[in-house]
Amino acid sequence: MNKRIKTVGIVGAILLVVVLGVIGYFSWRNIAQVDTMHAQIEAPMVLVKAPAYARVVALSVAVGDSVVEDEELGLLELVTANGGRILRPIRAPQDGVIVERSIEVDQIVSAGQGMLTVANLDNLWVSANIHQARVPQVEVGQLVRVKVKTRSWRRVFWGRVTQMGRATNAAVSVAGAPGAASAAAASIAQPAEIPVRISVDPAGYPLLPGMRADVRIYLAGRGL
Repeated sequence: MNKRIKTVGIVGAILLVVVLGVIGYFSWRNIAQVDTMHAQIEAPMVLVKAPAYARVVALSVAVGDSVVEDEELGLLELVTANGGRILRPIRAPQDGVIVERSIEVDQIVSAGQGMLTVANLDNLWVSANIHQARVPQVEVGQLVRVKVKTRSWRRVFWGRVTQMGRATNAAVSVAGAPGAASAAAASIAQPAEIPVRISVDPAGYPLLPGMRADVRIYLAGRGL
């Protein structure tokens, strides 16, 4: 009986140490870093719009193609006021990569319709949302670990906090929108988050706007 009691006591002590260790680890992690999965890769993007009602008569680029500013990407056929037809080139608005193409040859487009999106991949950043309760701990310049996973590769990148938002994402999405009062009431149950911009070095990997990321911000003076 004494042996059984001793064994139970040892097992209980081990379990208590394990539980305290787990609690201590998560407490330390909560103090030393801020984690969020609400993040994605972003880049400066320009939407190329149709200048008028027209027909696409030529198109020389596809998604993934690199372009340079003012490069001719295709041709539009416009109808003039007197019934004539003129050709107008579609040009790249900036250096970058075609990340979206919503037109095809012979397609009719209307004035203002989006045709192509060009992203400047030389200026990537991570846009992350963190709980507003953690905002006082986050500062510009803090080290950030960014984990990106695709079907073919998984990679850790490093960056720095470069900018802190001043409004919660709930406030931005609700303000001025139709039914704002009901939307605001519904958002009360949702945790308010603050947008944070993070620089990132792609290190030669093909990071693209829209890729999801897991972010860990290391708080100042707390170590890795």
